[in-house]
Amino acid sequence: MISLIKIFKLRWLLTNFTGAKMSAYKAGPQTILSVIFLGVVFFYSLSLSQTVLFNNKINSDISVDFHNEQQIMINPTNPANIVAVWRDFRWGYRQVGVGYSTDGGENWTDKLIGFQINPFEWESDPGLTVDRLGNFYAVTLCFNEAAPTSGICIYKSADGGVNWAGPVIVDSGKAFEDKELMTCDRTGGIYDGNLYISWTRFSMIYPGVPIFFTASTNGGVDWTSPQQLSADSAGAQWSVPVVGADGEVYVAWVQYGFPGHIVFSKSSDGGNNFSAPLEIFPVSEEFFVLNGGIQVFSYPALASDISASPYRGNLYLAYMDRTPFGDEDIFFSTSTDQGETWSTPLRINDDPSDNRADQFHPWVCVNQDGVISVIFYDRRNDPNNLLFDVYMTQSYDGGKTFTANKRVTTVSSYPLVLLSNSLSQHSREVHTAYYSNLPLAVSPLGGLLGEYIGISSSGFQNNLVWTDTREGHQNIYTAKVITKLLIPKLISPTSASHITDNTPILVWQDFSYYDTVSFYRLQYSLDKNFATGVQTFSGLTDTMWADSLVFAETTYYWRVQSFNKHGDSSGYQEVPFSFSVDATAPSAPVLIAPLDTTGDPTPLFRWSAVSASKSFESYKPQTASPVRYTWQLAQDTAFTFNLITVSDLINYSYQLPDSQSLDTGQTYFWRVKAYDLAGNQSNFTVPTKFEVWGYIPGDATGDKKINLSDVVYIINYIFKNGPVPKINPLSGDANCNGKINLPDVTYLINFIFKSGPFPCT
Repeated sequence: MISLIKIFKLRWLLTNFTGAKMSAYKAGPQTILSVIFLGVVFFYSLSLSQTVLFNNKINSDISVDFHNEQQIMINPTNPANIVAVWRDFRWGYRQVGVGYSTDGGENWTDKLIGFQINPFEWESDPGLTVDRLGNFYAVTLCFNEAAPTSGICIYKSADGGVNWAGPVIVDSGKAFEDKELMTCDRTGGIYDGNLYISWTRFSMIYPGVPIFFTASTNGGVDWTSPQQLSADSAGAQWSVPVVGADGEVYVAWVQYGFPGHIVFSKSSDGGNNFSAPLEIFPVSEEFFVLNGGIQVFSYPALASDISASPYRGNLYLAYMDRTPFGDEDIFFSTSTDQGETWSTPLRINDDPSDNRADQFHPWVCVNQDGVISVIFYDRRNDPNNLLFDVYMTQSYDGGKTFTANKRVTTVSSYPLVLLSNSLSQHSREVHTAYYSNLPLAVSPLGGLLGEYIGISSSGFQNNLVWTDTREGHQNIYTAKVITKLLIPKLISPTSASHITDNTPILVWQDFSYYDTVSFYRLQYSLDKNFATGVQTFSGLTDTMWADSLVFAETTYYWRVQSFNKHGDSSGYQEVPFSFSVDATAPSAPVLIAPLDTTGDPTPLFRWSAVSASKSFESYKPQTASPVRYTWQLAQDTAFTFNLITVSDLINYSYQLPDSQSLDTGQTYFWRVKAYDLAGNQSNFTVPTKFEVWGYIPGDATGDKKINLSDVVYIINYIFKNGPVPKINPLSGDANCNGKINLPDVTYLINFIFKSGPFPCT
């Protein structure tokens, strides 16, 4: 039976568990290739899990040349129809590949789009969008190898990606256009069907590197004259356009500077006019080269919510930035007022913040239910910070909180050039790579890994596309991730916590957005592998559990899974939560020094160490709550007069700083208590009284130092009738026996040259 106290505690937990919380080249092994394939340790964090149905290759060619920079879109009229585009070097130079699937992304048909279009030989940097009726549009950068200018080419498919009309050349021959992306209005409003493109223009006639924009109102046949969005003086790159819930056009880009910034502009009239650029927040570096030669940008992966959910109209932005630990992380920000203000960036990769593993190339999408999905490359599984995977996380509450990261790739990829066939003969574990028996004459090149990947979502279906090197060279891979019956989110006790309550309430949160939970199953164990002391409780219909049994004082691991009415299970968390019950206070420490008197106005206070509560020491000391100390000093036994308090001391000593130097000739009292992180605490020790002398024993010269000059001074005083010790005659009494004689000389020599005890101790 749950007590009233537990009912109040449960109510607090259920109403207060939510909460949320941003550079230098990182060296790593780039040439010692044999080391990196020895194995990768998987670190699966607590997850609101998604089911990865497959990792399949899209491109059908067997070349060993590069395939990268991909985008993917689900047909809004038929989720089984999916189209992807990518940069394709299968003929040895830049082209754009396109593939389509009619079975939800499992099988694909692919080809090169617009191969060698007159007057252009090369294509690159593909983008992809789809309108409300299911027409797909691809945009590419068209150019020739030696030409200083380029064009933007548009293709259209009205049959699900099978056939492509075009290209329509939007702009060419004026400058070198770069990094173009396209979006479409699918709101059903007055601008429905409009297409919008933004890009970077490199030209000697512009004072900076500006962002440009164009629009089409007739399905990509005609386009408006390009208009400049960024400031003349700004160096800008990597613009991303999206359409808002009411047909607004938003464009974000990264602007170079000291520091650089994510910059944002919007149009409320179908792209005819735009607001002045707004600096959203700074980034520590706009461009960087990661370990393995991977070129990365702090670009804004921008998305909008045009659903009928409570979060309709929200804007979401994910970007990469360097952290104080020297690695790249993924940050996420939300705007609820059409981009006027943005939330404090939230770190959404959930690996340890200090593990120096890079995350990069984020991409964001929002489905028709307002669910946000973010993917990114991630190196958390490789201690050398070289191999990379694709991870995914989702938000079901408008970007306030995110599910723990889910690994999507079943094999880690390697970014560097491999030239040695000898490396291909070693067996590989499936979780790292299977390069066996493949000639590696040509292989991944970090600098041409591409700059972006892609995701598209429809309901519980999520289709991803990325660059994968599991076959020894770059290929385009895709995955389908289903998010139906999700793993519950464990709430309280928080993981690795220490608690005093030996009858704790376990609380979790239901995240089964696309299914209905019928009941939960909870387990707790004495080890993280759930092999010993396992207790299972099934048929739970509430998102909390409280046992009437008293938990022994040790560490427990717990996990919960969901079941629907058909008996389908979400599975348990990949990493369980743990908590340690510690209801016994640590013992009080013993004061060591100073005890009676001191000549040091800034003494070192020392006491005995307290390692753990007695119950833990006798049962399982390694799980005891860590002990901290509170130290107090005052000039009265009630500890009210000139009180100094210092808490959270880890060591069992405290050095009084010079700024708190004690007055000579005064009496002081000090005491210490111990407490642990579970909240248990000892009583304060009985106060110890000491007096601060007006002199330092052994400091015969009165210079506030004890050194060889004091030895000489005392010898001169004893044997040659020299002057008495300064400040106070007893300052020459190093052993405090009330006399100044030869033993004091011996005492000081022992202290100075042999680390003997301090005078008068």
